[in-house]
Amino acid sequence: MREGIRVRELDNDEGNRLLRIVRRSSGSVVTWRRAQMVLLSAQGMDVSQIAKVAFTSPDRVREVLHNFNDDGFESLVPKYSGGRPPTFTLPERREVKKIALSRPVDHGLPFSTWSLSKLAEFLVAEGVVDDINPPDPDRAEAMIGAGDRDGAAQTFLREAAALPDEEIAVLRSLAPVWERITAGAHNGPRDQRALMTQPVDLDEVRRVRVPALILVGGEQDAPVYLDGLDEIEAALPDARREFIPGQRHMAPAFAPEAFAEHVAAFLADVTPT
Repeated sequence: MREGIRVRELDNDEGNRLLRIVRRSSGSVVTWRRAQMVLLSAQGMDVSQIAKVAFTSPDRVREVLHNFNDDGFESLVPKYSGGRPPTFTLPERREVKKIALSRPVDHGLPFSTWSLSKLAEFLVAEGVVDDINPPDPDRAEAMIGAGDRDGAAQTFLREAAALPDEEIAVLRSLAPVWERITAGAHNGPRDQRALMTQPVDLDEVRRVRVPALILVGGEQDAPVYLDGLDEIEAALPDARREFIPGQRHMAPAFAPEAFAEHVAAFLADVTPT
């Protein structure tokens, strides 16, 4: 009985609306994926087939179809505003960054460099934050060492980039994109450590003498990608910042046409005629 669930009968307007969602290159990728499941069901595909196409579980497909049957198009809209809520307030994030860039010996600690676990313990002990569960690059590196690049890539995207499982599943369904991500999975742990411990050299940024476009996946992107943008934009002599609405760090994969439009418009503006 559970396998037999299908989307209710759709009228022409509903079918066309679903097609428009699936075919466009902007907006929420979660909405796109849910609309894809509903459309595939309307086209006669059963739950198990949809699960394979969407790289998800049959139970998740059943949930999406059941919600659509009850609530219609409203159920396609994710209940978060473009990203996971930040774990810390802005002042807390600034203090975390300040301490991460300091030396442990400056705080009377008997070691010369921070590890993520030691930094987390110190931040909690000093009352900077109530609790912290930092991304663990060692876990992803262990997966890579065991030959599980797929698992390492998912771990990085989930823990460091704060991508929901639904969006990770969409990336995995895009074979050429996922192949590139898994091929570079070894870069994830290195990037995690660098983002935590290495400051941006603003003096080097000020040396840039060409127009620059700071293209951000979305205003609700993970804090790790948004922290420091004001300082970088101010340091660049000729820069502008733009957002791709409804997207995040992986916008080039989820919304390539919108990404290309921003870049093309920027190049058209700065290219001499």
